[in-house]
Amino acid sequence: MSLVQSETLNMPEGGWPRQGSLLVEFSLPGIPGTLRAAPEFTDGYFGGRVFELPFVEARLWTSRVRGRTSRSGINFNVLTRDGTRKTQQLSLSRLDGDKRYQLIYIWDVDADTGSTFLQGVPQSDLGHWGADAAPMADPPEGAGQLGGEILAGGQTVTRLQIHRAELFDRVLPEAESAELARGLTPLSGEGRTIYTGTLDLDGLTLEPVFDTDFTEALDLTLERDLLEGDARIRLPETEWVLEGPNATAEAGEDGLLLRTAAAEDRRDGHIVLWNTREMPADFLFEYSFTPKNDERGLGIIFFNTRNPNGDTIFDLDLPPRFGRFRDYIMGAIDSYHVSPWATDDTAPRRTANMRKNSGFMLVAVGNDVIGGAGPGPHTVRILKRGGHVRVESHGVLALEYRDDGVSHGPVHDQPGLIGLRFMAHSEEVRVHRMRVWAVE
Repeated sequence: MSLVQSETLNMPEGGWPRQGSLLVEFSLPGIPGTLRAAPEFTDGYFGGRVFELPFVEARLWTSRVRGRTSRSGINFNVLTRDGTRKTQQLSLSRLDGDKRYQLIYIWDVDADTGSTFLQGVPQSDLGHWGADAAPMADPPEGAGQLGGEILAGGQTVTRLQIHRAELFDRVLPEAESAELARGLTPLSGEGRTIYTGTLDLDGLTLEPVFDTDFTEALDLTLERDLLEGDARIRLPETEWVLEGPNATAEAGEDGLLLRTAAAEDRRDGHIVLWNTREMPADFLFEYSFTPKNDERGLGIIFFNTRNPNGDTIFDLDLPPRFGRFRDYIMGAIDSYHVSPWATDDTAPRRTANMRKNSGFMLVAVGNDVIGGAGPGPHTVRILKRGGHVRVESHGVLALEYRDDGVSHGPVHDQPGLIGLRFMAHSEEVRVHRMRVWAVE
């Protein structure tokens, strides 16, 4: 272990380890929050270096479009054996400038993996950008650098302040990482955040507006029956619409079986089921489901979904969606969505993300308590009041978000539709019940 007290990190005796961990504590002095950094900076990039080693560089970044924060995180640009770079990414909803963060980056050359802890909390494992990226290079010699200027629109707005840095020649276990972060302010949604408790409904008036156990045949329209080619020619007159060319829905004694005939097709294998009833702007939503495999699949809930320029998300002038994700998050319709159950094909992702659309803006990161928890049934509840959203899974608060109506555009505070989406690799999911209450 090596304590660092300067901005230069010298190579340890014997060279950089093939398996190791770097702890860096930093803050962004003078910045109230990266989401609102430099008010005059409306479009472009905000960020700068956290650390740079001979074999991996970590850069903080936030992108803004039309004055709204669209994406944010820390990119780790890793040297590969063929001399190129590949990017691993830790997605963040924000970083607050007046808060000290502890980032631990862990690398393993032999396993070709990278992972992170933030405030002692393990984040989702870092994926590689580019399927053809070569494996990590053996760490070369040379010194490292810590911190640097933080730029917004090409102008320096602050300098990342390094408070502490330590190097370990091993992978830090979760318990030790948590102990190293003792005394730091806990996360509050910027990275994978662990919450406690349950939804608090005390003092709320709940008026039932929808309830089904899916045991009766659905009044349902397939998306293709609303289309002629790629053009919408009619509006749905049914209670449900099923989108995705390979999706099927079958009601039965134990609920609704949603299935895809193309589990390996990441373009046309997805399932999206919309209820066409406009739900209240403020609501309590609850549904329960059983996946085929809780460690292979991803489920999303869209809510407050609207066509900002028309009457319905099925208006004839809108393009078809076919279950393809981009057509739900970028373009014609607005919504919030959460992913309380999320895996990356073979293992739980750990994170339950919340995003705001249109724009696919990551606004909060919580804890996926469904992936790896067994077959189910799993119950998810969402409580929305104005810009305050709380998500509960298995009776545990998994995510919380307060929309300020500025950082990511106006609050979605009007009635809208609710939809369920399951990615193709879920294969099949049985939904047992869905209920909605208006909240006063």
